[in-house]
Amino acid sequence: MRKLIAIILVFFGTTLNAQEIKHLNIEDAVLGYYKGLYPEQKSLQWMEGTDDYIVIENNAVYVNYQLERKPAIFTLEELQRSFPEMKRIPYSFIWITSDEVAFIYKNALVQYNYMNNAISNEIKYPANGENKEFNKEANAGAYTIDNNLYIAVSNDPKIAVTNYEDKNIVSGQAIARSEMGIRKGTFWSPEGNYLAFYQKDESRVTEYPLVDITQTPAIINNIKYPMNGMESEIAKVGVFSMKSQSLIYLDIDTSDEHYLTNLSWSPNENYIFLAEVNRDQNHMWFNMYDTNTGKKIKTLFE
Repeated sequence: MRKLIAIILVFFGTTLNAQEIKHLNIEDAVLGYYKGLYPEQKSLQWMEGTDDYIVIENNAVYVNYQLERKPAIFTLEELQRSFPEMKRIPYSFIWITSDEVAFIYKNALVQYNYMNNAISNEIKYPANGENKEFNKEANAGAYTIDNNLYIAVSNDPKIAVTNYEDKNIVSGQAIARSEMGIRKGTFWSPEGNYLAFYQKDESRVTEYPLVDITQTPAIINNIKYPMNGMESEIAKVGVFSMKSQSLIYLDIDTSDEHYLTNLSWSPNENYIFLAEVNRDQNHMWFNMYDTNTGKKIKTLFE
């Protein structure tokens, strides 16, 4: 009798498990993303300078939510007292102090004190600004409009870092078609005294036509795309001083179209480190440059 009961339990358990398994079909493979078949995204991020993390859950922001279950540090309802038109909590914060955060809202980067429920500072951007990157030490934000790079501060929303009329010269955006680990085009120094940025000259790059069939009649949009074996962009690295409002370029000869990547700063801001990769992508030089003169100091390794 006991054996019979055990067999029955195993049978029903196996049947239930089989029922829980969802088999994918060709429709799921093609349209699954639009039906919700993708990893669940968690609004999770570290609080800078601490061992704590925050999570956004049910229109509220919590610290160490899964570990401590403390009350929310602020909610959407509280934010709406300062921002009546806000519909949801911003997905990304920059921590200024232990009780103050910064986030982009509409056409401004807002610093918000959630302990006092008050706006402590606001840096406005032009509505068409893109590629925004805020630095709390400089209390400034970099952004691009078309092919040029700008900086916004509290009393001036549009400080021109570059001013090229030639649309082939693009500053402050990712270069090399976002290959080589490149994901952005601006790099604030640790103390916010300088802004380094990538620049590319696409004058020699051929245009590639993309047909936009969402319009009637269809139209052609041309993009710059270096086809295999053809001429590529020429890359540079610029360095803008916040104090002197002056711009220099690192002394790099990229006429051979080699790649520039992995840009980083020394902690004291005196030097910039840069990985330079040849066009064949089989050799790399990790070089060190002087921030103020742009001169190469030495190759650290290759």
